[in-house]
Amino acid sequence: MSFRLAVKAQPGAKRNGIAGWVKDANGKHLLKITVTAPPENNKANDAIISLLAKHLHVAKGKIRVISGTGSRSKMLEIDGNESDFLEKLK
Repeated sequence: MSFRLAVKAQPGAKRNGIAGWVKDANGKHLLKITVTAPPENNKANDAIISLLAKHLHVAKGKIRVISGTGSRSKMLEIDGNESDFLEKLK
């Protein structure tokens, strides 16, 4: 079982962290994640995956960027139960 999570990335931030839920211009909810890694050579994507894996207590291999690898708006696919993970993100 897996689910998709829409993310708004902020690479090059002062600290790594989950900043909470934000809405995009279309009203879609995105999880805002800040990482200190620069947006080059997939470093920010790797940092996002590492941060989420640690926060959600899952292996990094269970989280994949399925779209938006070069964009601030990303779609991630996470192996596991969506309701369990969303509860951890509150």
